[in-house]
Amino acid sequence: MPEKVVKATIDLPLPDSGTGTATLNFVDAAGLAATLPAGTVPVWTASDPAMVLTPAASGLTSTFGPATPPVLATAIVITATTTLPNGT
Repeated sequence: MPEKVVKATIDLPLPDSGTGTATLNFVDAAGLAATLPAGTVPVWTASDPAMVLTPAASGLTSTFGPATPPVLATAIVITATTTLPNGT
């Protein structure tokens, strides 16, 4: 059976404390909930070192917050990527 193509959406609330948690939720092409294959762990990156990411071991969530000392930054892009067993 061929693997389903999935896409990820991210929920990125930033509380007044200045730190938050990003969570990946996967859905298949039909919009139904999906999961990553076992052993597939997303890798998180931020487009600016002003944002510090601390991913969970599973890679499905990451805490984020300002660097120490804080640096003014805008329009930071947080990315989570992974390679599926089929190489995609």
